[in-house]
Amino acid sequence: MNIIEIPLQAENQQFDIQLGGVSYRMRLQWRDCAGWVLDIMHPNSEPIVMGVSLVFGADILEQHSYLGFNGSLVFVCDNPQSEAIRDDLGKTNRLYFMQ
Repeated sequence: MNIIEIPLQAENQQFDIQLGGVSYRMRLQWRDCAGWVLDIMHPNSEPIVMGVSLVFGADILEQHSYLGFNGSLVFVCDNPQSEAIRDDLGKTNRLYFMQ
């Protein structure tokens, strides 16, 4: 199994990344009561899947497998009993791509 940590910062962000040999553009935004929300796009910003909530411990791409993702995205927290806090992204809350 190949596991890659996606480098994140505790701020709204957009970046290009290659996962499983495919190029994507990702955008993460903090939406208060919804927490961190992820948009996945083609490199030209054409939407693939938008508004995916980062949920601890689940493959957040599983429900979108029909779109051809060749791996899983899992949001991990050092303390899963706590709520998602904006400032913890990239520190105690991390996002991993697993193939």
